Order: sequence, then C-alpha cells, then structure tokens
Amino acid sequence: MQLLKEIFKLVIKFVLHIFYIFPIKKNRIFFDSFEGKQISCNPYYICKALQSNNFDLDIIWNIRKTTVLVDDIKARFINYRSFSYILSLMTSKILITNNDFPSYIPYRKNQIKINTWHGGGAYKRVGVEENNHKKFLYRSLKSHSKNIDYFLSSSKKFTDIMSESNLIENNKYLPFGMPRNDLFFDKDKCKEINVKVRKKINFLSDDFVILFAPTYRGEAQNSYFNCKLDIPNLKKICEKRFKKNTKIIFRGHHTFNNKYSFSDFNLNLSSYPNMQELLCMADMLITDYSSSMWDFSFTNKPGFLFVPDLEKYQNERGFYTPIETWPFAFAKTNEELAEQIMKWTPEFQAEKNKKHHELLGSFEDGHATERICEVIKNELINDF
Repeated sequence: MQLLKEIFKLVIKFVLHIFYIFPIKKNRIFFDSFEGKQISCNPYYICKALQSNNFDLDIIWNIRKTTVLVDDIKARFINYRSFSYILSLMTSKILITNNDFPSYIPYRKNQIKINTWHGGGAYKRVGVEENNHKKFLYRSLKSHSKNIDYFLSSSKKFTDIMSESNLIENNKYLPFGMPRNDLFFDKDKCKEINVKVRKKINFLSDDFVILFAPTYRGEAQNSYFNCKLDIPNLKKICEKRFKKNTKIIFRGHHTFNNKYSFSDFNLNLSSYPNMQELLCMADMLITDYSSSMWDFSFTNKPGFLFVPDLEKYQNERGFYTPIETWPFAFAKTNEELAEQIMKWTPEFQAEKNKKHHELLGSFEDGHATERICEVIKNELINDF
C-alpha cells in the first residue's frame, strides 16, 4: 500500500510539471499553517509583520472549509488541494509553512521555501528517529529536505536534532528564535492580549486560569481520557495555593477531534485559532510532552508536566533530553502534581527556565519576526 502511494505521488508530480507554463509572481507569498487547518503559529506572525511594512505583496493563505479566519490578516484564501492551491504553490516566489511542503509538487529552482516549524525546544523524538528509520519515511524526508531553503531554529539543540531527524543540512537553519514567541518579550503586548482573550471568553481579570494542553498522541487524539487528570481536585489545590477563583481550560493538539464533551473543564478551547494568545492569558500551563512548554517558559509563570504514562511514552517515542532538565517540574500522579503546585515559587520557576534555556542554547530574544522578514525582503528585492 505504501509503495502504491509513493508511485502515485511520482505520477502526480510528473503531471504537475505542466504548471510550469505559468510564471512565478515575484511579489507573491504563499502561507500555510498545519496544512490549512489554522491561520496561526509562526506563519501568522510573519504575515502580520509583512503586511504592516507597506510592502507591495500578493499574499495567499491555504485554508480548509473548517478554518477559522482572523480579522487582522488580509489575503486571498484558497482551498487546500484545489486547482488554485496547486497553481498558487507553483507560482509563488516565497513559500512559508510550519509543517511540511507537499512532496508531490514539482518545485521550481527560483522559489524560496521557508519552514518555520511548529515547536521549539528539544523534547520528544521526531522524524526518522521517531519511526526507527522506516524506509519510506526516510525517502519522504529526504525529498522534503531538498525542498527547503531556510528552516527557523529556536535553539542550538533544536538545530542539531532537527538536522539529523529531518535530514536537513545544518547550514539551512536560521538561529532566529520563533516569531510566535516574540510577544512574550513584550509585557505590554501580553497584558493587552490577556485582557482581550478574557473578555472574549467571559473570564474575570482576577480569575486564576489554568490551561491544560496535552501533546499529540497519534490515533488516540484524546490524551485527556488517557491522562486522567483530576480536574476538581486540581481546582481545589490551586485555589488553596494561589488564593484566587480558579478556572481550567482544555486545549487539544491541532489534530484533536473536537466532538468530545469535557464537563469538568470550564471551557474547551481546542478550536481557538491562536495558541499563543491562550498562553499569554493563562496563569498556569499543565502539559505533558508538548513543546508548548518551551513557549510558556519565557513567561516565567507556573508550569507543570502531568505524565502518568512517562515510562510507556519514553519507551515508545523517546526523548532528546532528560525530562529532569525540562523547564517544568513533572508529576506521575495527581497527588504528586498537587505536591509540586503547593511548593512552587516564582524563584524556582525562573531559575529552572534559565538553566533550561542555557542548556539548549536558546536563540529566543523577541526579534525573530524582524529577522526572518528581513530575509524575505532581501529575497524579494534580489529578484526584481
């Protein structure tokens, strides 16, 4: 079956060469986030910055029927895998994605392809290292690597592991940090977003908000039921520790099936388009192996890892760095989580974050967006 899929892709790729009759538009930029599922993540922040610079650009966003549009992005929106989608991919000067570019597209030599990726830090294994060097995955990644001109990196460790796991040459990585994390270095902007989000979801300014955001878990897509987090007890513990009315939000991975009901949570915001805004608003993050911990670590707010399946997950997936070195304290049981919360201090969190950033060689400093936009402008200018 996999062999047939590979053959089919090669046939499609050969046929699509006919689109070479259409010239590349020198001011056209194609944006994609999670294969059209969202207008979010690093591509969103890059797009916003480019729009504000009064540059004459033809901006195109790849979307699906269920994609939530956002008011501050002005673009032409095209449907995923439509005729316009293929035509736009093959006639755009700059292609920007946070995942992967389709391997069945015959890209052109003078196109510039930028992968911003969708997670920072160095936690769970990915690419060939996640899947034990399966033959077809290796071939696919090798093909993808040829289609990348620039790959954004959040840290030195990230560059090292991704170059090996995704088979992309080390010199293609840009040590800029992640554009979506720039806002955590702007306290005024974070406060503004905090007020906006709480107003939108009808939370009070003095509510203590916990964001529970577990990682991707393959076909299960529902790690809440796997993790068995004790929501009522978590609320009691946090109200005791932080002396505030506590509300708990669920946020699933972008692949999460949103049909489930979560009666113990105050809200299920899995469909909220901008994760970074939720991180700005939240007073605490609880995750497991998600790289959202990297993003949230730059806020110095309390964060915890709830990992009742630690040994199983480590054996099946594996980690790049020991969990003891990650920015948040970890707990295997609800009792351990309660204990970690009760003994948490701002000084402990700040020191743990600092050591983690130093260990990984962080590139984050709040200027990632302007750096990558400068690269994009130079590529566009050089083509005129």
